[in-house]
Amino acid sequence: PNYKYKQYSFNIKSGDVIVVATDGFIDAPLSNGEPLGFERFLALVKESILSSSSPKEIKDSILHKVRDLSHLCNESDDMTMMVVKVL
Repeated sequence: PNYKYKQYSFNIKSGDVIVVATDGFIDAPLSNGEPLGFERFLALVKESILSSSSPKEIKDSILHKVRDLSHLCNESDDMTMMVVKVL
């Protein structure tokens, strides 16, 4: 209840992509036991944006890449994502 949230503002333009995801993606365990981590997740997001055109394709690509790397059959943590492409 007393948590102070940081506020950010930025300009967006046509063609920009916004990806919002829960920490379940970042915490997804790799085969060696360590978490995927923010930097690896960010790299997967960038790859997916460059190779896909629609928000659904971007989301599906990210999910596929994370599941392949983490070898998850049943996610042990919440994995929720929203992808928005600015028109």
